[in-house]
Amino acid sequence: MSQPVAIKGVKSGIVLKLDSSMDFNELLPLIREKFSAAASFFGNAGMALSIEGRKVNEAEAARIVETIEANTSLKIGAVFVNDELLEKKFSEAMIKNGAEAVNAADAEKQIVRLKKENAALTAALEQGGMLGSNTAEIYIGNLRSGTKYEAKTSLIIMGDVKRGAEVTSGGSIFVLGSLLGNANAGAMGDDRAFVMALHLDPLQVRISDSLAISEDQDLRSKKRSIFNRNTGEENGPEVAIISNGHIVIKKYDRAFLGSAEFLKFAGTEERENE
Repeated sequence: MSQPVAIKGVKSGIVLKLDSSMDFNELLPLIREKFSAAASFFGNAGMALSIEGRKVNEAEAARIVETIEANTSLKIGAVFVNDELLEKKFSEAMIKNGAEAVNAADAEKQIVRLKKENAALTAALEQGGMLGSNTAEIYIGNLRSGTKYEAKTSLIIMGDVKRGAEVTSGGSIFVLGSLLGNANAGAMGDDRAFVMALHLDPLQVRISDSLAISEDQDLRSKKRSIFNRNTGEENGPEVAIISNGHIVIKKYDRAFLGSAEFLKFAGTEERENE
């Protein structure tokens, strides 16, 4: 898999996909990092958790739940790891610990819904399209310094993102103005997301786990790359995407709209090639 840890939010819970070859103790810090970054997206709801990609035993599943709840406000009411007995044990344990766990009947209904949604999610990803990629939230106005704005879907901002402002999106970000602050796209692990602006001059851009900063920033990251800041000239619309593991800047024009990167995001790559 492209990422050792990937999380996807669905209507009735969370799908956690884990690399099957990595040592479990190496995965835990990555799980903590993922859920900590996406904590605001999930809020404080009670949810079911589906663990995919590798087999986990009872002790490992318990450590995963502990890690999630320690780094978010979530309450995991049921865990689905293809082991009905394990689900029951978790539910009973959480009730004893005072957690707001769902009862057995509700947990079973929730897990059935989660399995159906996870199957739809997997099918959508295999077809090359991002689930909900045609859904976007629209914000009208300028985001000033100190402002933080978050959206679970892709985000369209009809205005400027000023220096010191920060926008975060589960999908892609489109700024119909100047992007001068920080932009975090693909916040839930989608490395196909991108950041577009009519005037792209951000301090920092993050797409999934990759980070790009302007030349005058002194940040440290395992996946850091540096992009050249604009010098005031108008270059026209530009887009930041992940290419070969690094964030690169391209012109947002007809060539990009016909490129493999955009078609893959839009889920139309196969249809265009037919």
